[in-house]
Amino acid sequence: MRTKFPFAIGALLGVTALVLLFLQHQAQKKLRAENESLRRQVEQADQLTGENERLSNLVVRAQASSAGAPSSELLKLRGEVGSLRKQTNELAALRNENQRLRTASAERRENAEPPQTDPAEGELRQKVYPKLNDAKALVTGFRLYADDHQNQLPEQFEQLAPYLSRMSRITGSNAFEIVYSGPLAGITNPSALIFVREQQAWQRPDGRWAKTYGFADGHAEVHTEPDGNFESWEKERLFPRSGNP
Repeated sequence: MRTKFPFAIGALLGVTALVLLFLQHQAQKKLRAENESLRRQVEQADQLTGENERLSNLVVRAQASSAGAPSSELLKLRGEVGSLRKQTNELAALRNENQRLRTASAERRENAEPPQTDPAEGELRQKVYPKLNDAKALVTGFRLYADDHQNQLPEQFEQLAPYLSRMSRITGSNAFEIVYSGPLAGITNPSALIFVREQQAWQRPDGRWAKTYGFADGHAEVHTEPDGNFESWEKERLFPRSGNP
C-alpha cells in the first residue's frame, strides 16, 4: 500500500556538528601520536646518555688501571662509547628536526587559507543530508510504532505522528511513500528491505538521478541511476507480498 505524506517538523543541523566533531577528534588523535613519538625519543635519548656515562666511567677506570698498551677490553669499551655518542648525537638531531617540523606544520595551519569547496558539491550535501535524516527518522518511527502494536507496521504516515514529534528530526525537505506495511515477523533480511522511499527522483549535478530510501534495519541511503529507472533495483529490495508495488 502506498501512502503519501509531506513533512515539515523542524530543521536538522546534527550532521554538520558530527562532521566537525570527527575532524577535531582526528586532529587530536594525530597530535597525541606525535607527542607519544617525541616522548619515546626523549626516553631513548636519556637511556643512551646514561649508558654513555656508564661506559665512559668504565673507560676511565680501565685507563687508570692500565699502565701499558691498551687492553682489548679497553679498546672494546672505547668503541662502544664512540658508537653510543654517535647514536646520542643522531637522536638529538632527530628530536630537533621533529620539533622544527611540528613548528612549521603549526605555522602552515595558522596561515593556510580555508579549503575551497566545490559549490556543486556543497549544494549536493545540503540536499542529501536532510533527505537521509528524514528517511532514518521515518524508519525509526516505524520500529517504535511496531513495538507498541504487536510488531505490526503502520499503513499511514499519520500513525507515526506521536513518534516523530519526539525526535524533531523531520525537515520537510522531501516526501516519502510507504512501500511495506506488513508484520515485522516476516522480515528475514532487514538491511535489504525498503520500508519507505522518496516519491520523486531528483537529478544530481553530475546528471545522474537519485532517490532516498529507508530500510527495515534503520539505515537510509541514496541510490543513483544514470537513466532514472529504479524499477529493477527496487524490485530486489521490496517485500514479495501482495500490497507492495
